[in-house]
Amino acid sequence: KFFDMNADGVIDQVIRYSYDDKGNVIEEHTDNDPGSLAVKNADGTYTYTGEMGDIDKIVFFEYSDTLVDVETGKPVLLRKLTNTDGKVTTGEDATNAATGEEYNGIDTIETYIPNQDGQIVRVNYDNNGDGTPDKIQYLTLDKYGNVLKEFWDADAKESTQGTGTYTWVDENGVTQTLKGIDQVKEHTLNAKGEVIKTEYDNNADTTVDAVDYFVRDANGNLVEKYVNADNKETTGNTKTINGVEVKGIDKAE
Repeated sequence: KFFDMNADGVIDQVIRYSYDDKGNVIEEHTDNDPGSLAVKNADGTYTYTGEMGDIDKIVFFEYSDTLVDVETGKPVLLRKLTNTDGKVTTGEDATNAATGEEYNGIDTIETYIPNQDGQIVRVNYDNNGDGTPDKIQYLTLDKYGNVLKEFWDADAKESTQGTGTYTWVDENGVTQTLKGIDQVKEHTLNAKGEVIKTEYDNNADTTVDAVDYFVRDANGNLVEKYVNADNKETTGNTKTINGVEVKGIDKAE
C-alpha cells in the first residue's frame, strides 16, 4: 500500500505485506520515508524498490492452525510481534513455536488468548519483548464476540488492584475472580453491536468516573463523540444523544 499523506503527489509511506498459503498476513513491513524508492509507473500505479535495510518497522503475525472465529470463519490470531525500528541489533529474539522461525529485534509482543469459539477473551501485552506480560486485558463478550467489558491489569501484578471484585469467564468457560484489576471499561452497544457508550472506572472501585457517548452513521462510522469527564449531571451541558437526553456533557468532538 502506498500513502500520500498530504496529497502532494509524493508517497510518504509504504506498507508491504507477506501472506501465508491461506491468505493470512504474516508480515508487515513499513517504510516511513520511501522517497525515490516508491517509483510511479506509466499507468499511475507505484512500485516499491526498497530492501530490508530501508524498513522502519516490521510486524509478524501468528495464527492458530486449528481454531477459527465462529463469527468470521477466519483463523484466530494468536500473537503479534513488532520490531518498532526495523533493526535486528536492538530488542529481543523470539521464536514461532509452530514453524521454528526466529524473529530478531522484537520490541513488543501481544499474545491473544481465545475461547473455544475462537473469540479473544484475554490479551497479554509485553512492552519490551522479553516474554513477560507488562499489562493484561481481560474481555467479557456477548454471544457474537462483541466486547461488553474490559478489565485492565495495568502492571500485570496481582498484588496491586482497586477495591472492586470482578469475575470473568476464561478461555475454558470457567468463571474466575480476577486479581490485580486497576481499571474497568463497560460498553453499551446498539442493535448492530456498535459501541454507543463507554463508562470508565479508572481505579476499579466500582464507581464510574467518566462516560463517553458515541453517535454513528448508518454504516457504523463515528460522527460525534460526547464526554462527561467527571460523570456528574450537575456540571456541563444537556445534549440529545442517540435520541436520549443526557446531562453533564463537558466536551463534544
